[in-house]
Amino acid sequence: MSRFGDEPAIVLGAGGHGAVVADIVRSSGRRVAGFLDDNPALLGTEVIGIPIIGAAADAPRLAKEHGAGLLVGIGDNLIRGWLLKKLVGWGVPITRAVHPSAVISDNVVVEPGVVIMPAGVVNTRSRIRFGAVINTNATVDHDCDIGEMTNCMPGTVLTGGIIVGRYVNLGSRCVVIPLKHIGENAYVGAGAVIIQDVPPNSVVVGVPGRVIKYREPLPEELRS
Repeated sequence: MSRFGDEPAIVLGAGGHGAVVADIVRSSGRRVAGFLDDNPALLGTEVIGIPIIGAAADAPRLAKEHGAGLLVGIGDNLIRGWLLKKLVGWGVPITRAVHPSAVISDNVVVEPGVVIMPAGVVNTRSRIRFGAVINTNATVDHDCDIGEMTNCMPGTVLTGGIIVGRYVNLGSRCVVIPLKHIGENAYVGAGAVIIQDVPPNSVVVGVPGRVIKYREPLPEELRS
């Protein structure tokens, strides 16, 4: 059995991000049993040749019928987190999706719900926590800890020993120098260069990165 799972997958969310997630599952040799989407007009249609077979509330029944694990194919961190927590509460099994072109050290921990996209790299002794996304061509070097529901956008470069909190958005081609801490729910803009710790709930842009404003903290229901 593959360390990332061999079971069929069902993808919740039939938009662009969901299509990429489903394509990763198929590229790894696994079957996608279908999409779930709460737009009733989509039921019975197809996305990239895969049928939409139900809505989110159908997940417990359909996962059992297909022997499938669920993935949430939604890029927004808060929505993905809310849906994954709901699925877990329903007792639905959560799987992973790792593209065959990704390079993942044997000493990396990849938790359920994680998606690692084409050409992603995760080096030794790093941990990718529940529901995080390592996007196309993103690099996570040694001894990093990527918090749950965090999204490393395409081309992100995380050097060694970085701790990234929960629900962080790391913009495309941003760079973080070694041993920095990115606080939960922070937003790092595209192309930023981070040379200092990033406070929680902050929005950081530029070279070098600077805080330009703060966001609302995580909702209480996502903190547990």
